[in-house]
Amino acid sequence: PSEHPRLFLRSGDIVGLIEKSKDPLMKTAWDKILESSTMQTNGLLDAPVDGNANFSMDIINAIEAKALMYVLYKNKKYGRDAADAMLNFFHTVKFNPSTGDISRFYGRFILADAIVYDWCYDLLNEEEKSALIKWAETMAFRMEIGWPVIRQGAVTGHGSEFQLIRDILSAGIAMYDEKKEIYMLAAGRFF
Repeated sequence: PSEHPRLFLRSGDIVGLIEKSKDPLMKTAWDKILESSTMQTNGLLDAPVDGNANFSMDIINAIEAKALMYVLYKNKKYGRDAADAMLNFFHTVKFNPSTGDISRFYGRFILADAIVYDWCYDLLNEEEKSALIKWAETMAFRMEIGWPVIRQGAVTGHGSEFQLIRDILSAGIAMYDEKKEIYMLAAGRFF
């Protein structure tokens, strides 16, 4: 679609999602999202110690929760905080490839990037959009599935599970207007 948001939700879903967030069955999950959205972070990570990674899922969760508060309630402070924190995170994150299946961390990074790009789209300037696209492609290149040449299975197996179907395809959906190639390669490979 030619609108944002279009990743995981559309503008027509927002009123219903706000109502669902008030359901008592959602209280535990919604409280966690609210708590994450109020976490004070600018996305800048401390330098890793002794070659270890400094990737933080707590910060990724906070960034995504802030982006959700923006897409649902149009709270510009949350949206701007999410965008700034995501850009700062990119500039300070360090990975340790010797820690095992690093592709999952790269992919989770791409997914958070795509969420911020899509949900906070109207708050981003062209330079910020370009930086977020570049980072998504950089992370995809480092993954086992590769980029732009996509290796491994497209429908089943390790390559498709998160790397293609969730991570790269999410970036393709979010960034389609500015970089159609991401969607065309990922969706083309799948379909």
